[in-house]
Amino acid sequence: MSDILDNLDKEKKRLAPTFAFIDPFGYSGLPFYLIRKILSFPHCEVFINFAYSSINRFIDTEDSRTEIFDSLFETSKWRKIREINDPTERNRQLVSLYTVQLKTASRYVRSFEMEDNVGRISYYLFFATNHVKGFVEMKSAMWRVDSRGSFRFADTTDTDQRFLLDFDKTS
Repeated sequence: MSDILDNLDKEKKRLAPTFAFIDPFGYSGLPFYLIRKILSFPHCEVFINFAYSSINRFIDTEDSRTEIFDSLFETSKWRKIREINDPTERNRQLVSLYTVQLKTASRYVRSFEMEDNVGRISYYLFFATNHVKGFVEMKSAMWRVDSRGSFRFADTTDTDQRFLLDFDKTS
């Protein structure tokens, strides 16, 4: 993606309207500058799999991951969060920081919490856009999955489970 965006810049062209589903393996490979770049183009939105469980597990490690986390958040403010011992507060702070960072690149941001089959937070899905219509449509899709308005979904193996995005339906 980085090469594609660099070539567009070099040729002074724009990215076509894009809904970019960004699903990295873990937390590496997701530098924030790429998200910022995608959102800088008109009519481009991102839907990000934010690997909360992995991030939370490895954020305490003081090694080469520091550069990866700096790149992931595009700030070093995450370093203060690793000192938080309360899991609920740490979760709140990580999600808040990522939301704040996304809002530096887009006008509208919404996150959706995904739980594993024992109720632990596995990951978050973040949606970011600069267009109110896209935001309203995504929020509506999230409400259909969780009409309670808590914006969370239990990721179980139930065959009757509903999906955030249903590609079999046309509307």
